[in-house]
Amino acid sequence: MIRFWFDRVFRRWREIADGYDPPRVLIGEVDMEPARAARFIGPDRLHQAFASGFLVAPWSAGAR
Repeated sequence: MIRFWFDRVFRRWREIADGYDPPRVLIGEVDMEPARAARFIGPDRLHQAFASGFLVAPWSAGAR
């Protein structure tokens, strides 16, 4: 659950970033399942998010 004060903080950060010319981009690292991470992205929140867990995930070039 996003705490209520997170909403205010993200909105303010977004106002600051959008106030620049050209606007700045907010990108955050989120270590949680995608459905929860999506709540941090939006018009009044982060522009993008990434999860570093994929960096250590098993990988195979032949996998489909």
